[in-house]
Amino acid sequence: MTATDPFQGMGAGIHAFKAFDSAFERTRSLLWPFNWGVWLRLAVFVLCIGGFGGLSLNLISLPNPEDLANAGIASSFGHLAYIGIFLAILLIIRVIGAVFHFVLVDGLTVGPVTLFWTFDVRVRKGLRLFLFEVLLGGALLGVGALTLGLYDVSLSLETIPELFAASPPFLIAAFLLWFVMVVTIDLVVPVMITDDCGVLAGWRTVLGLGAADPGNTSAYLLTRTLLAVAADLIVTVLVLAATLFSFHITFYIEFFAIPLAFLAAGLIQAPFLAFFRYYGLLVLGSFSPERALLPSRQSSESAHGVEDAEALLVPQVR
Repeated sequence: MTATDPFQGMGAGIHAFKAFDSAFERTRSLLWPFNWGVWLRLAVFVLCIGGFGGLSLNLISLPNPEDLANAGIASSFGHLAYIGIFLAILLIIRVIGAVFHFVLVDGLTVGPVTLFWTFDVRVRKGLRLFLFEVLLGGALLGVGALTLGLYDVSLSLETIPELFAASPPFLIAAFLLWFVMVVTIDLVVPVMITDDCGVLAGWRTVLGLGAADPGNTSAYLLTRTLLAVAADLIVTVLVLAATLFSFHITFYIEFFAIPLAFLAAGLIQAPFLAFFRYYGLLVLGSFSPERALLPSRQSSESAHGVEDAEALLVPQVR
């Protein structure tokens, strides 16, 4: 890159705008013609990752003692055992979700989109990402704890919405941490693949790329925020409608309605998940062409077998 051409090696134009159409077309090619296998696998990715972007903490409310008592679990030991099992399952899902971030990139860049094809070689990087998420989540809860002296709100999963409403510092911290996780998933995860590095090293690389091109960096941050807000609003409305419909057609029988609602939520978010992953990969490729993973991906019209895909993926798997 020279002083007379600040965009040399990064691509001319606004990366955030250029990537939009290409990400949309790649998403359409992936999901259409309709293939139940691809859609269902993406739905599993969504449910394990915790959504299609952002700080995926999977804030599922813990059962309260009254609910446990109604279910026949009345002792304190029973409460602890039940909650321990609940948290263990949630922990396993979160670890799997962290690894899935890398497996999904492999599927979208080389293919095919599968759940466990490269899972074993991505476990180490997934654990690093999981620990990073834990640190971010802990930092957010720490900010919440610091605000308890100013606001009459107890700190628990159920009262986090109250903290959002009552505490501007908590709201600001939550937004900043959410955005850190968005950039981590969009840009740092593929950098960790191409550079075979950890989360912090990937962040140093991304910060260096952003500092070298502040105009495109600002455009990406603004565009990504607006896209996330719009997508969240659309998905929230669709998921609520699908949930109500699921309970309606199953006559409010939870045994059938809840799994159906989860499946519907995953399928609704599947296109958004694919779009945002493609979008992040394209933006990174514009900032740093040597780290562009998508050009190596074969066109969606020319499918190849798992053996061919494995051969293409070998240089990327560390």
